[in-house]
Amino acid sequence: METQSLPERTLVAKAQAGNDEAFTELVRRHSGQVYGLSFNMLRHREDAEDNLQNVLVKAFHNINRFEGLRTSLRMSRGPSRRSKIAGRIPSANT
Repeated sequence: METQSLPERTLVAKAQAGNDEAFTELVRRHSGQVYGLSFNMLRHREDAEDNLQNVLVKAFHNINRFEGLRTSLRMSRGPSRRSKIAGRIPSANT
């Protein structure tokens, strides 16, 4: 199946119906943006990669509730991420 030309809504519907190719295309389309946003927030490559993986796993496990990229990004920024981020951000006193 050719998924590259399908609109996002169609891909989401197909992924929700269990189509792995559609989910893979969603991952391909959004991984760079999710990684970039994660890196901009975390300023640490390994943490950004971990966050990307967390977002993708959550999106996969919750595909039936998937509403778009922004929802998945909000899911990735829970309290556990914030506490890890806090340890990486230099304080204003240093």
